Amino acid sequence: MSGVQVAVHPVHITPQQPDSATIKDFLPRATNGYNIPRFDPQIHLNFKPPAARYSFTELGLDKPRNAPDVCYTEPFQLFSEEGVRVMRREIFRKEFLDKYMRSWSRAPCYIGGHSANSEEASFIKQAWYHPATQAAIDEAFGTGLKPLERHCDIGYAIVQLGEGGTAGVYKYNEIPAKPQPPSKAATGISKSQWDDVPIDGWHKDQVPVVCVVMLSDISNMQGGETAIKTGQGNLIKARGANLGGAVLMQGGNLEHAALRASNCSERYAHLDYKLKRLRDRVNLACERVARQRAGNAELNRDEIDGRVKEQVGFLKQTSWELFERDESLMGLEMPDGVLRDYLED
Repeated sequence: MSGVQVAVHPVHITPQQPDSATIKDFLPRATNGYNIPRFDPQIHLNFKPPAARYSFTELGLDKPRNAPDVCYTEPFQLFSEEGVRVMRREIFRKEFLDKYMRSWSRAPCYIGGHSANSEEASFIKQAWYHPATQAAIDEAFGTGLKPLERHCDIGYAIVQLGEGGTAGVYKYNEIPAKPQPPSKAATGISKSQWDDVPIDGWHKDQVPVVCVVMLSDISNMQGGETAIKTGQGNLIKARGANLGGAVLMQGGNLEHAALRASNCSERYAHLDYKLKRLRDRVNLACERVARQRAGNAELNRDEIDGRVKEQVGFLKQTSWELFERDESLMGLEMPDGVLRDYLED
């Protein structure tokens, strides 16, 4: 999704049918030169059922009352590439992001609130309310899902922030960027203050069933899974769907978190940013030394030692951020002592 990885959840509710008075508001419209077509399942849907479903019983969790014993599905294809492009075209407009890009303590960046406005996100609403989409979701889950009354959660999208923060989100467009190969990821993507933060922290959803759709290309993505806690306290990393694919989950009864991806090129972040910062710091130090020499001043040993230690710390911090140091801590808050011990080693 934007200046960040894009593991988005363009839907965080079970699908529902709109009433006839609402459907008129979902007609295609062109704004500022961008064209949004009507949703056509022959073009924008590409459903292929999931290969498997996993139960609460299998995971050692209590089965919810008055609900089927279905915890989550394997990823399955739901929307076509063209369908994804139109969704991204709606979401990544500057005026849309200006109004609906937000953050809160659990998710550093999300796009939401637009579904309550009948003038916004017409294609996304058509896509989720269409009978063909509902039939596909019912088949994938293995039972019919009762639609919710409210519309406000339709198209709720979560974005993985990178070095550019929320400003980087404005660089995205309708074409999903390719993740970098693992061999290039370490040198092609820089780290940021968000790198130890899940894109959506541990939580249970406010609705019984959610459908999570991927709007990014994850063909060779590392990470980006949904983390699930089992009844034994173990951590399962459920692989995300491909571009336009989905996962259905009883998120209202299951504690889970959306983990970061480490090589998603949509983060618009590059390791050379940190290297250039290091170069600039060294250049400033050289200029300071040159001025002192020109004035016949003695070099201050304590000052030099302090600068060297500062740069060593900067390089070690950068090295720490480049790789997952402890898989058992993925999706969890990093204990203070782990980083401190690494930096002091």
